[in-house]
Amino acid sequence: MKYFSKNIIYLILGIVLIIGIGIIYMLKSDQSAPIVEEENKNTQFLKNYDVNEFMPVYLSKEQIASIYLNDYIQNMLYHREEAYLSLDAGFKKTYFPTFEDYDSYVEDLLAKSMTFSLKSASEKSSNSGKVYTVLDTNGYSYTFEVTAVMVYTVQFNTDR
Repeated sequence: MKYFSKNIIYLILGIVLIIGIGIIYMLKSDQSAPIVEEENKNTQFLKNYDVNEFMPVYLSKEQIASIYLNDYIQNMLYHREEAYLSLDAGFKKTYFPTFEDYDSYVEDLLAKSMTFSLKSASEKSSNSGKVYTVLDTNGYSYTFEVTAVMVYTVQFNTDR
């Protein structure tokens, strides 16, 4: 009888162990199934690109003009020295001979609590590159003379 009771204990432990492994296996297989489906959804958008392969992006003149306007406004708000340096040389000499003049003009402009966004834009070619004329929602006109990507000089109307 002693031999039989020892074997029963091992038999019960073996059955519990097999049931436990089965439960763990079923739980793990259920958890991994959605992840595999999710990975398949994500991989359909991936492509094996070759070295130096790129996808061309075509921007309209309004989008390009908006990029230059936003860049200048961001510089005017947060990096005034850069904005001052991007002014056209003749325009700077005529209207803002010193940085302090430009800084006070910008402070007066910001005191009006204006929002700057593109209303209309036009594009012309020049000898040195492209010229974008932008009208914002406040009625201000900006002229960006672009010589290279994100290399520009700007003029704007100061009479408003």
